[in-house]
Amino acid sequence: MWQDDPRSTLATSSIVANSWGDQRIDVFGVAPNASIWHKFHTAQQFQPSGFENFLGEVAGTPSVVSWGTDRLDYFVVGKNGSVYHRFWNWQGSLENSSWVPYPYHEVLLGQNGTDEKFVSPVSAASWGAGRLDVVGLAKNGSYLHMYFDGSNWQGWEDFGGNFSSVPSVVAWNNTTRFDIFGTTTEGDILHKFWDGTTYSDWEKFDGPFTGAPTASTWGAPNLDLWAVKQDGTLYHVYWRGSHFGTENLGGNFSHTPQVAHWVPGRIDLVGQFVNQSSYQYKYYEPNSNTWNGWSERGGDFVTQPAITSWADNQLNVLGVDRDGTLKWQLWVGEWLPGFDTYYSLGNTSDPFAEAAEFGTEGRQIVLGGPKEGL
Repeated sequence: MWQDDPRSTLATSSIVANSWGDQRIDVFGVAPNASIWHKFHTAQQFQPSGFENFLGEVAGTPSVVSWGTDRLDYFVVGKNGSVYHRFWNWQGSLENSSWVPYPYHEVLLGQNGTDEKFVSPVSAASWGAGRLDVVGLAKNGSYLHMYFDGSNWQGWEDFGGNFSSVPSVVAWNNTTRFDIFGTTTEGDILHKFWDGTTYSDWEKFDGPFTGAPTASTWGAPNLDLWAVKQDGTLYHVYWRGSHFGTENLGGNFSHTPQVAHWVPGRIDLVGQFVNQSSYQYKYYEPNSNTWNGWSERGGDFVTQPAITSWADNQLNVLGVDRDGTLKWQLWVGEWLPGFDTYYSLGNTSDPFAEAAEFGTEGRQIVLGGPKEGL
């Protein structure tokens, strides 16, 4: 399975999905009370019947990343502007496994103890086991970076800039490379990368672009940038190791579509046209070297889509419709339940009707120091 690891949040009214392997999907969103809801798919069904309540008071959609089977990390910005973290700690059996820490979250403090404040959701990526990179937009418009080296968190470090968008971060598996893209207040997109030894300078893609870009990869040395031009069309820049190219894929967007790659060279895009509530779908078939046209996929959605793939020739499309229901459509050689219909997975406008809630008061000890619970 190949797909982009980072989940760059495009709007606060979004959901996010991730898959670490066959039959596995994790879906996260924000409840009306600003806490986090979670639902997961395994063994051909979604669980629980309602939604898990991960508590907190958050200011935007989580960013979710997996460095391998049975490992999942999410990062979220609280209403106080701090960044919080939690991960799924698999210990060989469900009975011995848990989210850590729980029921609260770890706050990501800088090495000097500073509690940096962020104005939008952060983005995260991983190039392999033990490595996490987190980038967020600070109040002064710069991007700040923190990374987990397998033992400790390092940072925050200031990359500078004058950004207006959530960053998009992507990493090549089994390398020491990660890339950062973001839209500036002038509407240009800037790009920086770490090659394992040094950072590049900022590279500029002239705009004007609107909203946050999305970066994706199906593996080294391939890198794709997706961004919406001021006229609403989708702009694509790609790097194939020895050459790069650009193309305009049309459409009429205000938010950058979501991207997945289920095999090298395969590209699936799902987005939402301006003033339309249905989703639009487009794909690139590497064997024939062709794009298909944008096709309407039905639905009446109030969120941007979340898409993920757990295997070759498999795709999942999720979104929340106007009445608050989480919807799911999947491709397994055919579209199920239909080309423009969706399964219903529960009511996100009242997600915790069946869930037991923990209290939100108290403190915790995380990484050797006291942290306020989110």
